[in-house]
Amino acid sequence: MKPVEPTDHRWLLWGLATAMLALQNLEVLTVGSLSGNLGNSLQISPSQVGGLFGIYTLCYALTQIPVGLAFARYSPNKLLALACIVFAAGNFIFATSNTLSIAYIGRMLAGVGGGFFFLGYFAITASRFDALQFATLLGVSQLAKFLLAMGVLAMMPVFLDSGGNWRVYFNIVGAIFLLFIPILVLTGRALPEKDSGDVNSSKTSIWDDLKTVCKNPQIIRTSIIGFLGAGGVMAFGGLWYLPFAESSGFPPLQADRLDSVLMLFMGLGTTAAGWISDRLRRRKTIIVVGLTISLIVTLALILIVKPPLWIETGLVAILAVASASFIAMLYVMIKESVPARLATTAGGVVNTTIYAGLALQQYLPGWILSLESGPARGIAHTPIIDYQWALIIYPPGILISLLAALKLRETARQ
Repeated sequence: MKPVEPTDHRWLLWGLATAMLALQNLEVLTVGSLSGNLGNSLQISPSQVGGLFGIYTLCYALTQIPVGLAFARYSPNKLLALACIVFAAGNFIFATSNTLSIAYIGRMLAGVGGGFFFLGYFAITASRFDALQFATLLGVSQLAKFLLAMGVLAMMPVFLDSGGNWRVYFNIVGAIFLLFIPILVLTGRALPEKDSGDVNSSKTSIWDDLKTVCKNPQIIRTSIIGFLGAGGVMAFGGLWYLPFAESSGFPPLQADRLDSVLMLFMGLGTTAAGWISDRLRRRKTIIVVGLTISLIVTLALILIVKPPLWIETGLVAILAVASASFIAMLYVMIKESVPARLATTAGGVVNTTIYAGLALQQYLPGWILSLESGPARGIAHTPIIDYQWALIIYPPGILISLLAALKLRETARQ
């Protein structure tokens, strides 16, 4: 019998990892539409709702380095099966919680479990596909993620009007992930146990790997861009943009549409950026252009007071394409900046900085708006209203990220 090669069944594994990644991201991409229902049910403030989802993101971020090291050493199938159990348990606990403390425990568990899925996808795709397919495939997976989130958002008003609520929603998500476990077990038996990274990676020292990655100037600069740039744009477009759109006068349905536009164009932008960069063999250029456009459009969204819906929608679409392009390129660039055995470790380091930045910047706008005195209150009578003032935290981070991007070393043409 012909032995099973590492590339056999790669599309099955890629599709499975893409499905898990897309469903896991619903935890971040759909929270804005559920925040009111959740806040009323638990009788908590918008700031506390932000804290609940911020703790998920923080736990997700903290798992990235150990998860990256684990994927360099152990079977992705086994690690992903374990992650499905933890992630599902966190969703079930959160869905049944009646107190804020139990809700926090559920979100923390979900964050730890969710921390495995992107790097699992990263490990499978990086090890089983050609280097000049990687960016395109990453783009396609991101498009699938956003299309799924758009579909869920489109159905959310019907779901809530028909008696559904946030508890039912998170129970459904948890149950779906339990269904992935038997599929992972079966594919794990059919495929080689070791299918990611270098065959000698388990013999390398964890501390040596971490020192090598953390001393790499390319990884340091990419981490800065991830923390300030990617984290800020993701926070702006996710949890906070929807309630801010409502507070600026858009009814909830129009605000939902804006969020859907953001997701659709993020998916399209990621796919286009991956395809273009694989053919032109340019990564740095896309990051610099994406950051520049993101900075300009973010300033416009903050400074233009109550624009017509079509202008607001157009600006959100441009921001989505620009930001998605540079966020995707960060992952492609770090893969190409280190030896294969260090790819998931480097991915874990940069993913940590991205989601730590996202968690921090999910908290900050709510904290600014909750101040009893200070700029957020004192400027309320001026053309820049409260929510716009809170969003001013984002442009400085994008500007610093742009300066770091200019010092990046191009990788694709090597």
